[in-house]
Amino acid sequence: MMTIVPAAPRSPTDRRFWRGALGLIVAIAAAIGLVILRGSTVNISMTTTPPNGTLISSKTLIGLTFPTAMQPQSVESRLTIAPALAGRWSWDLNGVHSDRVVWFIPAQPPTVGMTYRANLTKGAQATNGRSVAHDTVWSFTIRPPSLLFLRATPGGPSNIRNLWTANADGSGLRQITNEPTGISEYDAAPDGSRIAYIVPERRTTALWVINLDGTGHTRLSPANDPSLYASPAWSPAGDVIVYTLRSVVPTGSPPSIASSGASQAVTIGASKLWAVAPDGRSLGRIYGRGDEVGFGPVWSPDGTRLAFRGQVSDTNASTVVLSDLAADPYTIPAGAGSRISWSPDSDRAAFDETVPDANGSVTNRIVIATINGNGTQILLGNQAGQESEPTWSPTGDRIAFLRQASGTPTTDLWVANLDGSGLTRLLGGDSQSLEMPAWSPDGTTLVVSRTITATGTEAGIWIVGADGRNAHQLIADGERVTWIP
Repeated sequence: MMTIVPAAPRSPTDRRFWRGALGLIVAIAAAIGLVILRGSTVNISMTTTPPNGTLISSKTLIGLTFPTAMQPQSVESRLTIAPALAGRWSWDLNGVHSDRVVWFIPAQPPTVGMTYRANLTKGAQATNGRSVAHDTVWSFTIRPPSLLFLRATPGGPSNIRNLWTANADGSGLRQITNEPTGISEYDAAPDGSRIAYIVPERRTTALWVINLDGTGHTRLSPANDPSLYASPAWSPAGDVIVYTLRSVVPTGSPPSIASSGASQAVTIGASKLWAVAPDGRSLGRIYGRGDEVGFGPVWSPDGTRLAFRGQVSDTNASTVVLSDLAADPYTIPAGAGSRISWSPDSDRAAFDETVPDANGSVTNRIVIATINGNGTQILLGNQAGQESEPTWSPTGDRIAFLRQASGTPTTDLWVANLDGSGLTRLLGGDSQSLEMPAWSPDGTTLVVSRTITATGTEAGIWIVGADGRNAHQLIADGERVTWIP
């Protein structure tokens, strides 16, 4: 016989336990239901570049950094900028692909003084199945550009040039550096906040950086390094400086050319490309294995490629190299030249070269090359002059260059369309020599250094409209002028 024993009555404590457990089960079920209802939508926290409400240069990169890998198409289809800017979104920078960081690469310069509003609407998908729960909005305003150039200190030696800056109208002259031996080359960071430059030293050169306001004066090359540094080039992201380096090795005594004033024989190595972070951390050699030669690096605007001059080791023939920093570089046979300039969309590069002409002499011409290896186009050459120093307009539709008329020392500033048509002389004159033309960030004007060739007198920095109008001197004295966007 089965005996049924009555259960003891539950205590108040037991009843509270079961009510709590039931409530917990209901809460978990509700949470599961909410997840099912909402899918895997979560609030993915992102970092905007630039920060919201920032005053920026026209070359400051615009982007988003995610905490997790994202589906590119899902993100790009939800990104907008207003007012509208022509361009594209890219997940590659400095030759590195990232599925967490996306950048906007403009095809046209933004408008100075304009406030833009970037927006990522909710729903962008991560690779782990989660999605962005809320819209992300940030704004930024494009600041006016200014000028950066080399100039002698008033009352000092005329051949010792230091960095100066001025407003776009030539006012507000201010000296930035005071290097006793002067500065030979420089390049400004894309946001204009810092400048990398080369200082001549006893038999060597050194690489330095400084803030635009004159603070943060820092040497990047090692002290007492017996090497030749040249042609610094900031990456568009501002996180890498590529430069040309040539080793200098003493072949006799005394052992150190950096510390001794005595004459001695040295061996100068071939030019190689190296990289350094702005804080001085060496990033190693990026081009120049074995007998490879590379110098004069220029970054593409989207930060995915470098263009530079090279040399074929067995023939010493000159080349132009277009490298994506990953695959084998695209090498173009080219004569010696002075400048390489990228198109705003980073798809083409223009360069000048010296080649033999039909009379057994040489001539300078301008060539446009595509990055996909589809060949080159001779833009200008074998005409009534020597063409050099091409610089692509920010709007992408014209190239400015210098032309020296045959048989004269005069150099003039010209522009042309990409097919060689629309040739227009903007600035020049008898016994005038121009150097290093530079487009304003909006493509409406150009600045250039102008010298009286008959006397060698520095005539200063001039500006001219892209239509050839309103040419006038901005600053007396000054050379190697460029824009700080």
